[in-house]
Amino acid sequence: REQLLEVKDSRARYFRQFEQAIAAFDDEKVARIAAYWALTEKFIRDAFADSDARVVFASYENLGRQREPLMKQMLLQLGMKKVWHDDIDIAGRDSFSTSKQRQGASAEERISGWKKVLSPAEIRTIEAIMQRFGLEEMLVESGEQ
Repeated sequence: REQLLEVKDSRARYFRQFEQAIAAFDDEKVARIAAYWALTEKFIRDAFADSDARVVFASYENLGRQREPLMKQMLLQLGMKKVWHDDIDIAGRDSFSTSKQRQGASAEERISGWKKVLSPAEIRTIEAIMQRFGLEEMLVESGEQ
């Protein structure tokens, strides 16, 4: 609740339209985190919906599964075809922010690993929240592209 409704910028005004849903999800940890993530994603998408800015959205799942072709496609969509060089190394590896437990994990483990950790009820909660905020297309199944 406080990360969405009590911030001191334009996000609070945007999130106010979801105040009842935010309050409903605030009491349960998984629901609160899922709602925060979903609403933040929705805010970014809506913020750029009518913008003239050059913006390309790509899911984490697709970046993990199709890193090189997707990066190439996104650079082209942004009008940056001269930026791409075949020797650019964008292979999937750990970043500086990868937790010790996740280091060396495959792309598929990074994408779908959360479903092995959470209970079926927690997974259903996340899926329901994504649907509630119109983001169900982001629910990528294991191995799906």
